[in-house]
Amino acid sequence: MAKLAGKLPKGNRDGLSGSGAEQLLLSEPATARLVVAIVDCSRITTDVDTGEDEPTARIQRIEMILDAADADQVRDILERRYRQRTGVTELPGLQIVGPGMAAGIADEDR
Repeated sequence: MAKLAGKLPKGNRDGLSGSGAEQLLLSEPATARLVVAIVDCSRITTDVDTGEDEPTARIQRIEMILDAADADQVRDILERRYRQRTGVTELPGLQIVGPGMAAGIADEDR
C-alpha cells in the first residue's frame, strides 16, 4: 500500500499557502477541499520477509481548486478514475458544494 510523505513542497510549488487557499482552510477546517497535485516516489521500502515493495509518494506541486467550473471538471476526473479502478460507477459520499469544496465524505474515506 502506498504512503504519502508528510510535508508540502517549498516556495511557489505549495498552492495551499497563500492565494486564498490557506484562509479557506483556516476558516472552515472541517470542510474537505479539492486539490490537484503532482507526485513522485521519494522512497521505496522493502519488507525483507515478503519482498514486497511499498512506495512513498512525495508531493512535488499542489494547488487548491477555487473555481466552480474547475471543481466540476476535477470531480468528473475523480469519478472516472475511481470507476476505472474499482468498477463502481459513482464516487461514494462526495458532493461538490462550492468552489473547491467537497462535502459528505465519510470518515472512512478520508
